[in-house]
Amino acid sequence: MEHAAESISWLRSDHVAGVEILTGKADARPWRWFHETYSFCAAKAAASDWRYRSGEYFLKDGSVMLLEPGEMHRNCVVHKPADFKVVLISPNIFAELTKELGIPAAVHFSTAQIDSPNMFATIWQLCAAVEAGATALAQQEFLARAVSHLASHAERRRSLATDIREPLAVAKARAYLEDHYREPVTLDKLTEVAGVNRFHLVRAFTRTVGMPPHTWQILLRIERSRALLAEGMPPTIAATYVGFYDQAHFTRHFKRIMRITPGDYARGVHDLHSRPSMFRTPQ
Repeated sequence: MEHAAESISWLRSDHVAGVEILTGKADARPWRWFHETYSFCAAKAAASDWRYRSGEYFLKDGSVMLLEPGEMHRNCVVHKPADFKVVLISPNIFAELTKELGIPAAVHFSTAQIDSPNMFATIWQLCAAVEAGATALAQQEFLARAVSHLASHAERRRSLATDIREPLAVAKARAYLEDHYREPVTLDKLTEVAGVNRFHLVRAFTRTVGMPPHTWQILLRIERSRALLAEGMPPTIAATYVGFYDQAHFTRHFKRIMRITPGDYARGVHDLHSRPSMFRTPQ
């Protein structure tokens, strides 16, 4: 019998092809699952005995399961309802991503479970980005981070040495985002412009700029919107003009960064300059 508060949901996003998100809440059922994908389960709350290959494990709060295609796992005893998120990545997509990290062969994890706060957080951030319908850039960036973390636990891996092209790559990526801040930029496009792979770019951009590319793009949009609001452009039009898909999305980010709503900001700057609204569309 299912737990009264049990909830299971599946989600896919067009922005990260070959990736699927499974979310379980208060799930007390014993799973028996044959995997055709790379599956990474981050347990926020869990207590269960499970088997994988020839090993026996105990899943607990904060644990991450590393499951490979062609393998089956089984929960033998569930001691309490679990809250978890699973990222499932098709073998082809995972191979493409890890190849960029210098792993030419199929990735193999010698361990089936790790207790890594960073790995746990990375998986939940990726899931949250997909669930929130974040931009393509944000979702792809979080996927790159997750795969990079996962690859560090693989048997076959190389050291991710700093690329001497990174400073120039970051400058190119920044320039492109500044010129195309209104557009739904993808991580693939940024890596094409920068001339380095996505893993180098995300890491170098974050280290150099102090924030990842998608956050930088949002800040650019908010900064450009301030000038439009000051000119008298209504927030509903400004939101679309700078690239947000709706006013609610625009208002949420604007208030988080500026600490006030776009409407309050517009009214404030108009009062400050004591002049009427002079709305015009920038060229």
